[in-house]
Amino acid sequence: MSKRTRIARKEIKKMEAELHSDYAQFMQQMKDYLRFADVGADQKTLIYHDIVNMLLDGQARGQSVQEIIGDDYRVFCDEVIAAVPRLSPVLKWMALAQQFLAQLFVFLAVWIVLDLFNNLATWPDIPFTAGRIWLYLGFIVLAWYISWNNAQYAFSDMPRRVIGLYVVLFCCLIAGDVIINSFFGQPMIVVNMVLFIGVVALVGLAWLLVARIIDKRQA
Repeated sequence: MSKRTRIARKEIKKMEAELHSDYAQFMQQMKDYLRFADVGADQKTLIYHDIVNMLLDGQARGQSVQEIIGDDYRVFCDEVIAAVPRLSPVLKWMALAQQFLAQLFVFLAVWIVLDLFNNLATWPDIPFTAGRIWLYLGFIVLAWYISWNNAQYAFSDMPRRVIGLYVVLFCCLIAGDVIINSFFGQPMIVVNMVLFIGVVALVGLAWLLVARIIDKRQA
């Protein structure tokens, strides 16, 4: 998520709180419609930001929703989307990569700290069992799934059921680590943690670099 998008999401929450309750139904309908629009996640957020701002201005003038957007919200949304420049395939993939790198960095950074505390006696070499390999590979898959799924909720809070699914998947990874290690507990490889920390740092730097490139291209 770019810096511009993060600011827009904060402003959206503030503006939505100022809208009258009779706008709520239309806002939800437009959210659902825009969610599947063929534009990037950041663009969806900025489009929705502009729509909420437009409704807020209309509310201040005493206009109804129909007077602002017309009788069919889908036609209105299509017109707004059509006026937005399309992202290049490269920029779309970069936005997805940014989300993936951010999620992966958090997973790896947290777990590597836990690994360090649990294996201080063997520093800097830490044995990796089959369960631990399963866990780190699972982090990569889960980070990709979360980053892809987050694009569907570009301008709204993540539903509790989706957050619950993430928690369940994370717990499955932990349980898999424990179960696999109960059968195959012998170390398979020995990892130099200094090198591993360097890899995690590179993931974090790549995340920041991609975010910076996206911000510049969308400025």
